[in-house]
Amino acid sequence: MRAALSQKDLGALLDLLSNDTRPIEAVGALFLRTFAKADHFRMATALCLLIQDGVLNLSQRILAFFILFDLYKAPRPAPCASPRALPQRLTRSARALQAEAPGTNPFLPVLLEQIGRPGLDSCERHFLLHLVSPRSPPPPPPPPPPRRGARG
Repeated sequence: MRAALSQKDLGALLDLLSNDTRPIEAVGALFLRTFAKADHFRMATALCLLIQDGVLNLSQRILAFFILFDLYKAPRPAPCASPRALPQRLTRSARALQAEAPGTNPFLPVLLEQIGRPGLDSCERHFLLHLVSPRSPPPPPPPPPPRRGARG
């Protein structure tokens, strides 16, 4: 595995982040097609550095956050018992969250750090909270209607 990011890779990554007219899922899929699976972690690390260095504009950061989330998304945990518990759960250390769910996103600490960043745009904060917040599982499908003429 190469340690450094080539100018070609950096250019491809920045071009990808400039696709702000495409749906966000399409940009995520384009990331997966553009870079080999073996390079995903390295490219995601580069995204983290670009975010932390403040060189990305708002739409590029939103796309970068989505890619970081989407690369390692896993089944969602059970929802919080109380909506008031969510801020406490999100403000716990990233290590505690990762200890609760081994195998979680290795870039979760970066996403959580960005939520607490001073001067963060409100749409950015809401997007990040949406990504890292537990979601309710979908409701169960309705039971099939009783069969007509069935004798019980």
